[in-house]
Amino acid sequence: MGKIATAGLFLDLDIDSYHGEPTVGVSISKSGLAKLTDCPAKYWAESPLNPNRVTRKTAALEFGKAAHAWVLGEPEFARFWFVSPYEKHNENPGKKWWDAWKAKVAAGTESRTVIKSKDLDDIRAMADAIKRTPQTARAFDTKGAAEVSIVWQDEDTGIYLKSRPDFLPADHTTQFTREYKSAVSIEPRRLSNDAFRYFYDAQAALAYDGLRIATGKAPLGIAHIVQEKEPPYLCDLKMFAPEQIDIGRTRYRHALRIFARCLARMKAGDPPHIAFPGYTTEPQFFSTPKWVTDNLMEMDDEPASSGRADEYGSILAAL
Repeated sequence: MGKIATAGLFLDLDIDSYHGEPTVGVSISKSGLAKLTDCPAKYWAESPLNPNRVTRKTAALEFGKAAHAWVLGEPEFARFWFVSPYEKHNENPGKKWWDAWKAKVAAGTESRTVIKSKDLDDIRAMADAIKRTPQTARAFDTKGAAEVSIVWQDEDTGIYLKSRPDFLPADHTTQFTREYKSAVSIEPRRLSNDAFRYFYDAQAALAYDGLRIATGKAPLGIAHIVQEKEPPYLCDLKMFAPEQIDIGRTRYRHALRIFARCLARMKAGDPPHIAFPGYTTEPQFFSTPKWVTDNLMEMDDEPASSGRADEYGSILAAL
């Protein structure tokens, strides 16, 4: 498909194109906005605008992606992952097999990633746990579509925004749009902290605004199916309240303004390391951590040395 110029929902936009530059102008999604909030230089390092961009893969990241694909539908999983035929029989894959697979990847005839059979067993168990949990059992069984891309142009900055909910129901005005998140822990307090730490509130606000602008209809809301990656694979259903969506909107729009300023500096001729700065742009004093000031207060409260302590000090000195 050609470059996107108008707001809409796109079912045939593949994930690589989505994370690239699928629009006639510069675009950005939640992941980019989150990095900009943290540090513009970190965004630039992995930006599709950067001709020398860094691509990052970790075992945890790949496991999360694979679990995500399996839960949303096995055919989607088969497009991107497969288990080595050797590993199924607990055999050493051997240099020839790996060399052949790498050659296919290099030639562009094999784009799938090898996954360990144990990881696939864990992912299957996670999917089963979702179906056994009352509040999540039918999360992905209703009519709708997975991985629908929402694209629109921001009026204030002219930048194109992108959102890709994990599951968009057939009618987003009467059913919740859904996101699936795997996590180390879904203990309520820790999960709430992580949800805001990892920009999930901004992601929800972005999807909410995108659906409203692209379809002309406000969504009912954004629900999150959250699940632990270790047995017994506990899962739960969480949602953001309207006031929390407002917080997310404020946060993503703040990041969007940072992005607009960085682009403006680059357009004016600044090199990337100036246009997209690090954490600070000038020398600064260290910040004193709260635990240090707390310790200082405790030190001030310590009682003065007693005569008895002085006596022991003299004895020790004489040894």
